[in-house]
Amino acid sequence: MINPQDNITFKRVNSEKIVYQYFRDYVENNSPQEVITEFRRVFFEFSINSSSIRSHVENIIFSKEDQGRFFSALNYCYHIVINHWAQKSEFHQFIIELVNIIDSINFKAKSYDRRRKKILELAHSFRQTDYYLKLQRIAKVIVGSSVSGFNFQESISQYLSHYPYLYQALLLGTEYIPEEKNLIIKLQKMRQEYFEFQLAQHIIYRSRLKQIAQARQISHGAGKFLRRAKNPSFLSERDLGYSLKKYLEKPNGQKTINQISRQFLNKNKLGVSYKDFKNNLYSYLILGVKSRNKEYQFDKIISSILNKSYYQSDNQPLSDALIFQTCRRLLRFLVVDTTQNNNHRQLIDLVINLGTATTVSLLIKMALICPQVKPELEQRLGILFLHYESKKAEDVTWLVKILENFLIAFSIHFGKIDLSATKII
Repeated sequence: MINPQDNITFKRVNSEKIVYQYFRDYVENNSPQEVITEFRRVFFEFSINSSSIRSHVENIIFSKEDQGRFFSALNYCYHIVINHWAQKSEFHQFIIELVNIIDSINFKAKSYDRRRKKILELAHSFRQTDYYLKLQRIAKVIVGSSVSGFNFQESISQYLSHYPYLYQALLLGTEYIPEEKNLIIKLQKMRQEYFEFQLAQHIIYRSRLKQIAQARQISHGAGKFLRRAKNPSFLSERDLGYSLKKYLEKPNGQKTINQISRQFLNKNKLGVSYKDFKNNLYSYLILGVKSRNKEYQFDKIISSILNKSYYQSDNQPLSDALIFQTCRRLLRFLVVDTTQNNNHRQLIDLVINLGTATTVSLLIKMALICPQVKPELEQRLGILFLHYESKKAEDVTWLVKILENFLIAFSIHFGKIDLSATKII
């Protein structure tokens, strides 16, 4: 016996598949302007010329299910077109135009066609969804690949493309489609590698300048023969130099942060008690941390958090889950607490009392001993970005410095930069 529900499900899947294939073919065989015009007709006007998809779009918009079905189908079709155009730089300009179609629609226009009336209603609601917000961000990220300068009068949102480590946290969310994920990961990898290349070139340039200066050749014009490598960050030369020294320093005078983190992991293999791990973690985190303000007792803050963390498990053997949960709790307290209206007062206090580079180095230490917590760190940084994305950069310079320092620190500690031949410290 045929189940009626099975038939409904088949119709739903079949309608979406046909519409998706229609746009795959259309974007392959037509100009960007023709695609934009067709997209508008299908999803915002219901003036569909193709009889092959008219009934299927109607099936979607008059579904007995909630409006989520239309939202999902429209979002998927956006990504089909965007993914195709993202492969060709000459088409990037049309991505913004495609996403902004919705801004040119007159939603107050009266219509006696029930299909057009319905699709206008759905499109207007789509405009308020996270789907549309993410599409706007994705468009900015793709088109913003040419961001080369920093303007303090611009809003923070204009610079999302400059921070690849935020892409997955801000552009994917909890729900995504395969095409969307593939595009974001590809963009993230490409942009991160390009920044690392630029940063490596600039570090080598700085290193050679220093070597020439130390050899007292700079006054004889030796520096003129060096090919200048531009600073790829938005930090000043002075701030960048300080940050590089911080991330490449040897806090104990013998080993770098990477070496100390590996030593920590060897010392805290599964089997030691959770309490011993917390004691060792305390020493690891406060190493090399000096407060500018004597009244700010960072060591006591960390000690208090750790003492309260899962104290019921103090006598139990250390586990991967306990390591992750402990680092996660520290990040929630030190970066942004989503359980308390995204409170990030503690992060601001860290920056004020320890400095930006020291604060970032401290947080990176946790990701080095527990790589599983790195996406959590990126997620919390993404929350901060969204919190301030409408603000002008000049109003949140502390956040700009935080984001820039993480871009540099992630590149050095998790990227592929080889700095073995450079001497910048």
